[in-house]
Amino acid sequence: MNITDEELLTVARSYAAAWNTKEEQDVARVSFIHAVRWYEAKLRQCNVMPSLRDFKLMRAKAGMTLRDVEKLTGISNAYLSQLERGKIKKPSHEVVLKLNSVYAASNGA
Repeated sequence: MNITDEELLTVARSYAAAWNTKEEQDVARVSFIHAVRWYEAKLRQCNVMPSLRDFKLMRAKAGMTLRDVEKLTGISNAYLSQLERGKIKKPSHEVVLKLNSVYAASNGA
């Protein structure tokens, strides 16, 4: 299941808000959306998903807190914490794509 265009635009706006000028925000938003769609396509091609314990490493590498990820994805920090600790064994494909999209963008993918 792909991230909807509306969800993607919401996250892209949050990501772009960190930039100073409207022009920089527009470039950041478009770049973010392209990165997400590219990453989704690569995941579909490879049919590869990260292991659940990788989410904590990916978040740390991105320099983000659980609350940062919650703001960007709309996924509660409690759910994210349980996911990272292995309490949730089978997150939805949508949740995995949202997390991968945010972490990929944060790490320059």
